[in-house]
Amino acid sequence: MGEQCRHNGIEHFKEAIKCLYKDTPPSQREVLGAAFSKILEKHGFGAAGRLTDAYIKAGLVLLAASALSQARSSKGMQSLEARLLRCAAEIASSLPSELEHCLKAVEFQAARLILDKNILLHDLFGTVYRDAMGELGERKSYATYYTEPPAAHLLATMALHALASRPGGCSRSLRVADFACGTGMLLLAAYRAALSTICREEECKELIEGMHGFEAQSFSAALALTSLLLLEPDAESGPHVVVMPLDVDRGLLGSLELLEGWPAEFPAYFDLVIMNPPFTSPTGRSLRAGKKMFGFAGRRSAGLLARYREIVRRHLLPGFRLLVDKFAQETGIGGLGAYLSRVWRAGEALAFLYLAYSRVRPGGVVAFVLPKSLLTGASWLPARILLASELRVEYVVVSCDPEKGYGFSIDAHDSEVLIVARRGPSLEAGPVMFVNILHKPSSLEEAEILAKTLVQAGGKTVKAGGAEALVSKVPYRRLVEHIDNWGVFVALPDPGLVEEILDMLTNGVIKLDSTSVKIPIARLGDIASSIGVDRHQFHDEFKPSPRGWLPGLLGGGEELRSRMMVKPNTMLEARRRGEEIFGRHAGRVLLPDRIRWNTAHAVSLYSTTPLLANMFYTARLKAGREAEKALVYWLNTTWGILSVLIHRGETEGAWSSIKMWQWRRLPVLDVTSLDPGKLKALAHAFDKHSGRRLRRIPQQFSRDPARVDRGRLAIDLDLLKALEPGLDAGMAEKLLTHLYSRVASALGTWLNLRS
Repeated sequence: MGEQCRHNGIEHFKEAIKCLYKDTPPSQREVLGAAFSKILEKHGFGAAGRLTDAYIKAGLVLLAASALSQARSSKGMQSLEARLLRCAAEIASSLPSELEHCLKAVEFQAARLILDKNILLHDLFGTVYRDAMGELGERKSYATYYTEPPAAHLLATMALHALASRPGGCSRSLRVADFACGTGMLLLAAYRAALSTICREEECKELIEGMHGFEAQSFSAALALTSLLLLEPDAESGPHVVVMPLDVDRGLLGSLELLEGWPAEFPAYFDLVIMNPPFTSPTGRSLRAGKKMFGFAGRRSAGLLARYREIVRRHLLPGFRLLVDKFAQETGIGGLGAYLSRVWRAGEALAFLYLAYSRVRPGGVVAFVLPKSLLTGASWLPARILLASELRVEYVVVSCDPEKGYGFSIDAHDSEVLIVARRGPSLEAGPVMFVNILHKPSSLEEAEILAKTLVQAGGKTVKAGGAEALVSKVPYRRLVEHIDNWGVFVALPDPGLVEEILDMLTNGVIKLDSTSVKIPIARLGDIASSIGVDRHQFHDEFKPSPRGWLPGLLGGGEELRSRMMVKPNTMLEARRRGEEIFGRHAGRVLLPDRIRWNTAHAVSLYSTTPLLANMFYTARLKAGREAEKALVYWLNTTWGILSVLIHRGETEGAWSSIKMWQWRRLPVLDVTSLDPGKLKALAHAFDKHSGRRLRRIPQQFSRDPARVDRGRLAIDLDLLKALEPGLDAGMAEKLLTHLYSRVASALGTWLNLRS
């Protein structure tokens, strides 16, 4: 009921904002819209991209200014607040007399807002701004995505509990920063969480005075400041919202410029840095504004990219080099320095994380919404080292809710992760809580209760109203052991199943209840002589052509992936270094660079002849064809599928990417050290099943033993019989059907499939 009332309340605000446009005669709309746009630009709030944008922005300025005028005196007015009020006055004076009722409607809603400030905590201004404008080009080109209000309050509540649990707790003079605050959702959430954690419903103006927002867009900054000011209108010295321009002409990167020098007027350090930073990366080839880094600058983005590379070179690389070297020395893990060259590829979000680390005090907390590639990406490995050493990660939260989404940002379709970490290598490294949300909270209240329940979680399942989550407490040492991939700990909504696969890959034993089969395990990169090429290099060096002379494989559709065996489907014409590359990397073992798990049939494919492909890496092993067939067979057994699945890099739910470096590090059956008889038996099993048309992977498993896919069962039984000839096949089949039930349940939950 509360959520419905809130929704209806926001609708009233939206209708008041839209009044200006709807009630302006169509013949006058363009003229008045141009006037609004000119006024907005004059006061530094940006020119409107579309006619309706000018009206929505103008309406929001009027609403914000009216609420501030009714709630606050002019004493101690901030410059951004004063600019907003001047802009509103000029917009109001430009309104024709027939729109005076719209102005009164806005003033009425402003008065309602002052009486019910709780609606601000739902990011009122951001919600109206976003929903009224729809798919706003400006918002997408800045890579600006608003945090879902429940997710914001979940993150903030966990962060405040992490702060409160530090030695000495936290005081009412708490200093909180968001270096990409947008319309202020996360600062609002931090205020609410701090109020209930520190003040416990007492009057506590000091909290709002400690809020510091930094934002590239003046209009969003003004809305953030308005929301914070309205929460505590009588606060004497705060909140503080600063515009940090993202400027093409001056080559400024917004808040990232703070890495170059810290202004004396800002607090040197903060107790909490909470953020949902821009995620765009400079490595994509897409020219679309929402995909390209600094897409708002169009063809002039090259200058900002150069500036970004300079910031990375001057600040991130030296800082991460020290952290990586120290971590390698303390843990004895080698080869980590090679990943430093990839730091710039992670994009702005990693730079913002480093900025937060540099500005959070010892014992302070950072709380971030980040792309899920943080857990698995090569370019993010230095960040994982940072989170495992100087910032001790405490909570890692992902969504496994296909209905409400795998991310925590509105309109963003990619999978995301919530991270809470506390600064200080001297802190005792306790277990890290990995959380897989099965049903995301629908309200602020559910989010707050879920967070508090997670903090106190003793069991594996946590519920709060309609929200539900699975919890795994992972010892710190295991984060170090799996520093190349933390995604394994939340790979599936069945922590026990994931743990069994990790145990198999670590100890080399397939366990089925009391039955066990020993197997040799090695990283794929250690048994392969080469793995390559990626799709970009493929398209740069080869062209499908009737005149081509090199066999190739194009595409990766269902029909092509429905069997383990494939044949070339095109001939390639080589460019420049193409023939040399083909000679070094053409192979029979095909490893996908992308998998959509709800439509894939087979994981790995085997080609009748060596080739190169645009959607598969080709691997050559340090052994013959029998070993190659055995490896492909292993990767298509249940254990191979699960091994790949838990090591995937998740892009958007079922859509996953598996990069070349991830394949190299993947633990697999060591087919190069198998007994010759067992190797021959596996190669024979491959020949037996390679032409079989497989069902989609989720359909190969079932909770009902009577509906188990017989092809899946035959593949797995033949693997076990090849590795352990004396195995009781009847008992093995019974145990496999139990395993399939668990796999079906996990996949069904993750992919929203019916049993």
